[in-house]
Amino acid sequence: MQRLLITVLLVFLFGKISAQQVLLNRNVLADTIKPHWGQNMRHFAHPYIGLGIMAGPSSTTGGKILYGVSPNLEIGVRYKLKIARHYALGCNLSYNLYSYKLKQNTLKTLPDTVVHKAERLLFSNLTLGIFYRVSLGRTGNYIGKFVDLGMYGDWVHYADHYTRDKLTDGSTARLHVSGLNYINDIQYGFFGHFGISRFVFTVKYRMANLFPDNKNYPELPRWTFGMQLGLHKIN
Repeated sequence: MQRLLITVLLVFLFGKISAQQVLLNRNVLADTIKPHWGQNMRHFAHPYIGLGIMAGPSSTTGGKILYGVSPNLEIGVRYKLKIARHYALGCNLSYNLYSYKLKQNTLKTLPDTVVHKAERLLFSNLTLGIFYRVSLGRTGNYIGKFVDLGMYGDWVHYADHYTRDKLTDGSTARLHVSGLNYINDIQYGFFGHFGISRFVFTVKYRMANLFPDNKNYPELPRWTFGMQLGLHKIN
């Protein structure tokens, strides 16, 4: 009889325990894992597009350009590695198109002295840039205000020369010369950014010469001012 009572008591207790309803189930391990990718996390990458205009003087009067119609178009991807609360390192990989519209006058020497109706030099560049970023103001999982300082290297994988002329019979003659052999293939310089969320104001300064010294060509303007748009959502 004693054994029977003990057996019944054990069955009652275990049945009671197994019938308890789970009111809260919490995965402690999942709560302690922090995300690594995000706008202000350890890693962040996003595409961007940019538009700039050339600025500053040419080295001589033989290489004057028409400002405002000599643009720099850019499309690329930017990666940022956060190293402290307000500091990060990063890099850009981009394609840059520089279009210099040459001023036509009797002083022109680049790339020759022939005066055309219109004339352009185009450079298609693959660009790698590295930068140091300082974030300004509050920090959270968003891109706020920041300043970038960096340097870049260009590989000029294609260079073109375009001319357009009016003939005596009223027709238009267009000439396109590609694969120019009087260009330095490697370019480099410095850049700076001031950004507010996805909008970035940019300045670039080209240190390298576009043309070899033995060509004795005038150097085109070295400054570029512009704006970029980050193609990521605003948190």
